[in-house]
Amino acid sequence: MHKKYDSEFYGDRDARTRYSAERLIGRVLELTDPNSVVDLGCGVGTWLKVFKEKGIAEVMGLEGSWVNVDNVVIGKDEFMHAELKQPLSLQRKFDLAISLEVAEHLEEEYAEQFVINLTSLAPLILFSAAIPFQGGVKHFNEQWPSYWQSIFKKHGYILLDTIRPHVWNDPRVESWYAQNSFMYVKESELDNYPKLVPYKDLNQNMVDAVLPEVFERKMRNYTLTKWFKNKLGLLR
Repeated sequence: MHKKYDSEFYGDRDARTRYSAERLIGRVLELTDPNSVVDLGCGVGTWLKVFKEKGIAEVMGLEGSWVNVDNVVIGKDEFMHAELKQPLSLQRKFDLAISLEVAEHLEEEYAEQFVINLTSLAPLILFSAAIPFQGGVKHFNEQWPSYWQSIFKKHGYILLDTIRPHVWNDPRVESWYAQNSFMYVKESELDNYPKLVPYKDLNQNMVDAVLPEVFERKMRNYTLTKWFKNKLGLLR
């Protein structure tokens, strides 16, 4: 992750993800009632800022050293630099941990440690990660949701498909959030979240899915690339 993540980059990303954050966070708060939230790979804190605006007083964002603390949109005391590939020791728990489109930026050898970091911080998790061929800056480990589902399950957490049905057909939600977002809950504590219980068995064997618009965009790009290659071949 050596791309320059400056104020211009994060300013643009903040504008594009704001609506998505409001929709997904609104859904999470319909189903659960967290008082504290931690974000692993928080960028400048866009998602945590939305949580705060919706009444969550206690937030903490962790991000790599490439993010300048002067660019964060949450309090500087609510942000800390951390190496997400390594075990974390925050010496406390949160009600909810989130990580949105971050895990793919870590090499596969660190995938399980990243999940361990999340599960060590909260009994409830909002998670999304890029699927194969999604594409993006410095994506080292694009995997289907079922890949992550199996790792979370190994550590006692079950997948709940609470987000996708709510935002799947909303074109204003960024496609990767609509397509890849799930909640995970510590199975032994599921009964503490009565609104989540009905989702325990929903779509458990149908988590690997692609939005039609994503499929169409990839196919258009593939077709265009193939057309150009054919044209170049004729010119040789």
